Amino acid sequence: MKEKEIFDYLIHEIKNSSQSIVLSAGIMKKLMTRDEFPKESVLKLVSRLGEQAEALYDQVRDAGLYFREENFPLTFDLHALINDIIDEYKPFMTSGNTNIQTEYDLTIRNVIQDEFKVRTIIVNLLKNSIEASKRSGTIKLSTSVAGGAVSVIVENNGPVIPEELIKKIFEPMFTTKKTGTGLGLAIVSRFAKNIQGSVKVNSSDTRTYFILTFPGSLK
Repeated sequence: MKEKEIFDYLIHEIKNSSQSIVLSAGIMKKLMTRDEFPKESVLKLVSRLGEQAEALYDQVRDAGLYFREENFPLTFDLHALINDIIDEYKPFMTSGNTNIQTEYDLTIRNVIQDEFKVRTIIVNLLKNSIEASKRSGTIKLSTSVAGGAVSVIVENNGPVIPEELIKKIFEPMFTTKKTGTGLGLAIVSRFAKNIQGSVKVNSSDTRTYFILTFPGSLK
C-alpha cells in the first residue's frame, strides 16, 4: 500500500471518528435539557464518547508514529527498558491468568539505538501477545546477542498464525480485530527497518515468536 493511500485512509477514519463524537455530544446535550433527566441514557452516551475519543486518539497517535522517519540514537539499558514496559502493562493482565517471564542475556548491558523506536516495537509486540493469549497462559520476553546484533524475542501461547496471514500481518491497515487502527504491526516493521533491523515471526500450534533484531553497539 502506498503512503498516499495510507494517509487518505487515516484521514477518512479520523473524520468518521470525529463525526461520531460530535453526533454523540449533540444527542447528550439534548437529553440533558429534558425536565426528566434520563441518567441511564446519558451514562451510555458518556461511555460511548469515551470509546470514540479513545479510538480517535489511537488513530492520530498511530498515524504520527507510522510517518516518523528520524532516528535519535541514545545509550540505554535494554533490560531496564523491557522491565519498565512489563510493569506498565501488568495491569492489563490482572483479570486473567496470563503471566510474563523474562530470560535475559546478561552480556547485554547498555545499547546505542533509538530508544523510542525500540520501546514502541516491544510495546506493540507485547500488546499483540497479550491479546493473542486471551488473558491466559505465559508470555516470555528474552534477549540474545550474536555478531553485534541484539535480538528481543516476544513469545506467546496464542493460536497459530496461518502462513497466509504471516505474509500480511505487517502490512498497513491489515487487521483481524474488530477494533484498532491496523497500524500496530506495520509500525513495528517500519521502525525495525528505520533502525537497520528486522522483525520476523515463527508460529506453531504451541507458541508464536516475534523476533526483533537490530544493531545495538553494545557498551
